[in-house]
Amino acid sequence: MLSMGFKSLVFGFLVISALSVGCAKNDDTDSKEPFPVYDANSPLGKELSYASLTCANSECESNKSDFESIGLVAMASDGYTSTYSSYKMGQCTGFLYGSNDIVALNSHCITDAMWRNRAKCGEILAIKFPETPGHPSEIRSCTEIIYKSDISNYNAFSMQQDYAFFRIRPVNRAVLPLAITPTGSQQTISVRKINPRQYQTSIGGQLDYARCQTQAGSLLNTNYNSQWSETGLGVRPKNSNSSCKIIQGNSGSPVLNARNEVIGFAQSYANSDFLKLFQSDAFKDALRKETKILVNFKTPSYLPEHFQYTQALCVRSPKNISDENTLCKLNAPIAKTDSEEATSGFTNAASIPEYVQKLKQTMAQQQAAIFDFDFARDGEFHKYAMVPKCVIPANKWSQSSLESTQGSGANRNVRTAKRPIFIELQVDTNLDEFLVETSKVLSHKATEGQFAISITNNQIKSVDRVKPDGFYFYQEKLESMPLVNWCQ
Repeated sequence: MLSMGFKSLVFGFLVISALSVGCAKNDDTDSKEPFPVYDANSPLGKELSYASLTCANSECESNKSDFESIGLVAMASDGYTSTYSSYKMGQCTGFLYGSNDIVALNSHCITDAMWRNRAKCGEILAIKFPETPGHPSEIRSCTEIIYKSDISNYNAFSMQQDYAFFRIRPVNRAVLPLAITPTGSQQTISVRKINPRQYQTSIGGQLDYARCQTQAGSLLNTNYNSQWSETGLGVRPKNSNSSCKIIQGNSGSPVLNARNEVIGFAQSYANSDFLKLFQSDAFKDALRKETKILVNFKTPSYLPEHFQYTQALCVRSPKNISDENTLCKLNAPIAKTDSEEATSGFTNAASIPEYVQKLKQTMAQQQAAIFDFDFARDGEFHKYAMVPKCVIPANKWSQSSLESTQGSGANRNVRTAKRPIFIELQVDTNLDEFLVETSKVLSHKATEGQFAISITNNQIKSVDRVKPDGFYFYQEKLESMPLVNWCQ
């Protein structure tokens, strides 16, 4: 498997593209917003009073109490206050977190405008709980926005914790229990969500489920193989017909383990455009700068349903919000960042130095008839050029090793046969449908070239390295080598 260091480099460094791994999106709403947005001109409470919350299927009807603590959150996304006659209303999902007066949702549901107007949060944020057995539908306005996590650097390759808390007047509803231990890989999880009504112009939704399993080791997640990752990844199990889809408006839905304990907050999904990034030149260049090696990813043709979530074990406590929760940081594996450590564990070499040494031995056999040579590293990258240390005496040359001999007697120019004389190390990595590595091989790509030796009166006048210049090899580029003498 990829070492921890190499995999950390993949996500820790690559902040290079706007290709979408974003907040949950629904094609029926404004694609510029991370949540459904509607025009409104009356206070949130009035808008919510008209919002319907119904079951999406018979399973929900039979188990409506599952949604007792889950509600439809309405937000004045452009910071509406009572001085405005109209505004943009957003829709997310929230749930009671740890107590009956605190609602959890995603940070991206609290816009910058809302945060600036948080002193008037009762006008800009509210939640509607559905009617469930023993409980009528209830609406609660915000009394305090407690916290909004920083997602300013959130992008396709830097998943961040995406969560927020706000306080309401207490409701008499059961609160979902919180998990106290991490959830391992390939474990059953579910999302209880509120889907926005399609093709509607006002808020409302349907109570529904998404069912998945956890997946470690994927490039779609941080701290890949660690149970203590700050974000998790849910995927639809192979050969399963269950839905694992979350859409725009599901943001903030509780993610539950098999014991119906809260393990996280649903926050985003990646579409298939994500795959294009792994084959892009920009991706390879950025990763090459960090790892000093060329990395090639062979990716699947599509990505099945999956989503990311913020792991609840890693978030701050809303009751003690000033203290950062370092539990996951303390338990996560320490990533190695040195390039040679980060690329260890390949299938055909234990390390870069060992691979280079074996490559040098192979190349030495090919060049033994003419040169004794060494590798010279080209700058900071793992690119190497063959550099002759000395030339074997001419009377020991084997004619079969030479491409051409010009002149005769004491004056002649010799050009050796085409050989791979410019080498760059590369990693070829295969990824499965969930972007989990299935194989990794350290290899190299070679550029063929020749050495041109000019000899006069049995003296070496010059040694040039000749490399092709132009696609069709019509032109050649000569690069003079330092003074090279006959070998002893």
